[in-house]
Amino acid sequence: RLAGAREHAAQAAHLANELRDGPRRALRIHVLGAFRVDRVGGTISARDWGSRKPRDLLKVLVAKRGGLVRRDVLLDVLWPDEAPDRAGKKLSVALSTLRSLLDPAKSFPADHFLTADRAAVSLRTEHCDGDLERFLACAEAGLGALAVGDPGASAALTAAETAYSGEPFEEDAYEEWARPIRDVVRTTYVAVIRALADLAGRNGEHDRATRLLLRVLDGDPDDERAHLALVRSLRADQRHGEAHRMYRTYCDRMEQIGVEPAPYPAVASLGRAGERGIEPLTTEPESAVLPVTPLPTERSGEPTGRWTGR
Repeated sequence: RLAGAREHAAQAAHLANELRDGPRRALRIHVLGAFRVDRVGGTISARDWGSRKPRDLLKVLVAKRGGLVRRDVLLDVLWPDEAPDRAGKKLSVALSTLRSLLDPAKSFPADHFLTADRAAVSLRTEHCDGDLERFLACAEAGLGALAVGDPGASAALTAAETAYSGEPFEEDAYEEWARPIRDVVRTTYVAVIRALADLAGRNGEHDRATRLLLRVLDGDPDDERAHLALVRSLRADQRHGEAHRMYRTYCDRMEQIGVEPAPYPAVASLGRAGERGIEPLTTEPESAVLPVTPLPTERSGEPTGRWTGR
């Protein structure tokens, strides 16, 4: 298990180096924050895209993370009010348009970036560089290394933090197909920030731990563990007035959602692990990264908290 975690950490370090100075691939897809696609020759502009359908088709395929998406699912997502025969023809046109946009010079075989048959379509993620996959790979490696105490965990988690530039598909927050991957990224990002805050606190970097914890609470102001860890961090940094103010904020938030607040002395007690409010911020992390994200079939409500990154 330790060897596996170290392997993950080494992989994340490699990804971090690529983020900094690695070779550019022919296709780079950005979905964290603003959506952008860079190809040979420059960024695909709004004018280049023309219709929204090829653009939306690519987004759905990216959200599936290289998994197969059935044609009937794509028809329901992209042309929900069209008859199947008519929508099927439109999907064929959108696929052809998307292939031309991704590889206008036809430098690669037709199936280099996209594969399609009579049943399903997929994006070949191994042939493109995506910020979504980089972030999730670094996060998985860092959290795995942290779980077994590998010293490479900090570098891997920092690489994940660097790779994160915002919620995925921010302009599609109300779309059903975007909700599952947004949930995965949000959960993974919180796990990364929690872990980095915990490591910073252990290393005596209380100011950094405080800033990281505030970032968690910016996205979820009802996160009790983050509130309590923030108070502990401020106490450890001898910022007692701020610690009391943050504790009052914590109590107010808990009362609003019907949760009894933990007592302040428990928050400040650092030597009796196991009491409510004084456990480490991170425990052995569960895997928040899913290999393939299913597309939902029922309409959801409004999106949850927004993460804006650093």
